[in-house]
Amino acid sequence: MLTLVGCIRGIVLELDGNARYVNAWADDPALLARPPAEMIGRSIEDVLGPSGAQFTAMVLRVFRTGEVEHLEYPLELEGGRRWFFADIKRVGAAESGFTVVFFARDITERKAIEEALARSEERYRLALQATNDVLWDWDLVHDTLSWNVAVTTMLGYTEPGRVGAWWKECIHPDDRSGVIERISHALASDARAWSDSYRFRCADGGYGDFVDRGFIMRDASGRAIRMVGSMTDVTKINRLQAQLLQADRLVALGTLAAGIGHEINNPLSYVIGNIDSSLQLLDDRSNELRELLDEALEGAKRIAETVKSLKDFTRTEGSEARLLDVQQVLGAAIKMADKEIRHRARLVYAFERLPRVRGNESQLAQMFLNLLLNAVQSMPIGRARAHEVRVSTRVVDGSHVVISIEDTGAGLSPDDLSRVFDPFFTTKEARAGAGLGLSICHRIVQQHGGTIAVTSEPGAGSRFTVRLPASAQLLAAGLPRVLVIDDEAAIGRVVTRQFGGRAEVISLMSAREGLTRLSSDEHFDLVLCDLMMPEMTGIELYEELRQVNPGVLGRMFFMTGGAFTANAQTFLDTIATGCLNKPLAREELFALLPLRS
Repeated sequence: MLTLVGCIRGIVLELDGNARYVNAWADDPALLARPPAEMIGRSIEDVLGPSGAQFTAMVLRVFRTGEVEHLEYPLELEGGRRWFFADIKRVGAAESGFTVVFFARDITERKAIEEALARSEERYRLALQATNDVLWDWDLVHDTLSWNVAVTTMLGYTEPGRVGAWWKECIHPDDRSGVIERISHALASDARAWSDSYRFRCADGGYGDFVDRGFIMRDASGRAIRMVGSMTDVTKINRLQAQLLQADRLVALGTLAAGIGHEINNPLSYVIGNIDSSLQLLDDRSNELRELLDEALEGAKRIAETVKSLKDFTRTEGSEARLLDVQQVLGAAIKMADKEIRHRARLVYAFERLPRVRGNESQLAQMFLNLLLNAVQSMPIGRARAHEVRVSTRVVDGSHVVISIEDTGAGLSPDDLSRVFDPFFTTKEARAGAGLGLSICHRIVQQHGGTIAVTSEPGAGSRFTVRLPASAQLLAAGLPRVLVIDDEAAIGRVVTRQFGGRAEVISLMSAREGLTRLSSDEHFDLVLCDLMMPEMTGIELYEELRQVNPGVLGRMFFMTGGAFTANAQTFLDTIATGCLNKPLAREELFALLPLRS
């Protein structure tokens, strides 16, 4: 036997029916627990100690049953760990007697390959789990498709199609022919890769935007036989890019609006103020002239409202919250949406007298406009007589202002209703909106301490109800004295006429002269100051007063025609009062006056 094993690499052991060594051999003596001469005639446990009990049981079992057993085990040697695989079998005959032969082969190299392969497979498995992409493998010869788990977690398909036709069918109809044409060209040519962008239908019926990339494998003749690739969901990225583009447009519009407002509002103040004052001077015999002036005043006010609406809807959101007339903000939003409304529905509204609300005017205006456009876009163009947009306001429990915007449009299904405030959710076509309008409304209402709710039925329209906390406006007592500081004298004259006999108005054309008057003991109940003036600006005057007469700052309001710097906007955001937009409205000025005691 030793002659036979001399040409074998590994370990050969021969044991009798009592698990005693009969022969022991190894191509490397270090593989044996002891030299062969010290092993012959000894039992396994004599040689290996207690750790040999399992080996003893195995040898006795093979000797008794005659069945072959196998064992894989490591040995810690000076050169490192080595792995062995052993066959344990009974040999001989009953007449001459049986022995058990243990033959172990070195499998260290094979074991290393297996472990490396297992690690590679584990990394691949983890990569498949970690990626957000939908991975696919397309056997072009047999037309079979396989997918990773993302086809379920991302697209919602529990049983995705396994043929190329299913994938093609899920491509948006408007994109399908172009995608098929381009991938067919890539497969027919010698291309090694293909990529495309298209909309793909998910399991819920909605479409997402995807970028698809695939690598093409070919046989020796150049025929495409397999494609492996990934679909990346870029829906949110595309919609965010659309929002950024819209934001850039709004910035440009805001810059334009500010410039236009500054150039229009100052002269418009003279026009409106003087027409208004002229009307007060007319007697009852001048009916024809009164009618002409009324029409001129109405036209001038419409110009002022248009400029104000542009400024309101392009103002930065960082402006400070103040007491607002909700119906004025809502009215501005209605004017902005008027063109869209008139082609789709009749506008019906019912406004109750409301307390004021503390809030950010531009944010509330954006919220109302979004709700109005959402209502309008649920109805078709050209059927204005058949549809309505109903806007109403009321007070609830004396503590909340409630605004309802209702339409008679398509309505929402129960499933859509539950997701209506989710970012990027939309029932419109992909090009009709990014699905952010209602989620922005929800955020704005929450920031104002309110709630927003929706009720809807398919085919019966929707109603959005906004509930905002009311705030009572408190006015100081005392006889009003008003100081107007503006480098254009006409502004002072107009303010004087608008207040009439309700206040004593002192008009100055210099901020430095205003500083002198306000630094003295002279008392003013209201200070109206132009924001941007030569020599000393309103901001510089405010900072000087902070040192010499800080008590007047709570009664100081700024006036602006609309154009001012980013630093000026930052300043306005930090002061406790606020800013009035020219042309100045009579009602707005009266609201600033304290009550007479």
